[in-house]
Amino acid sequence: MNNNQFRKPLLQSAALLVLFLIFFAFVVTSGADDLGGGVLAVLSGIFRSILLFIGLIVSILVSLVLLVGLFLAATALYSIDKARETGAQLMTATVHLAEQLKETLPSVSFKYLCNKDTQSLRIAELEKTIRQLESDNRQLQQTIDSLLQRKGGISPEESRDKGAEH
Repeated sequence: MNNNQFRKPLLQSAALLVLFLIFFAFVVTSGADDLGGGVLAVLSGIFRSILLFIGLIVSILVSLVLLVGLFLAATALYSIDKARETGAQLMTATVHLAEQLKETLPSVSFKYLCNKDTQSLRIAELEKTIRQLESDNRQLQQTIDSLLQRKGGISPEESRDKGAEH
């Protein structure tokens, strides 16, 4: 017998039972005497729960910002360049996450995506990557040239001309 077929209804009934107990707790703790007071107690309990979750989310975000700030400050004590690089990577990752959220949540407007500071950080990061790639390219070209000279005495210019003909 397949036990998974009972899993979904069991979870649904558990969620319904928990929801009923929460509503019951709202009414009991409010001291309501009649049906109208009970309904108002349930509605105010739902409103307070929503406010609680919003407060928790805000407090978690503030805590994360403070922890990241402390981490970057500690990194800056060790090396300012490393802290700048880490901050730029964090900013790039945050913008990338915001872009993914924008794609998944089209109705939400993200007005901070076109920030000039973010774009300048991204441009600086791309320029650094380009310089690194140019350096790697030069090293590879020198390695190829030296291997060609060792192999058959072919000059690098001749091998490039032959490669361009094919």
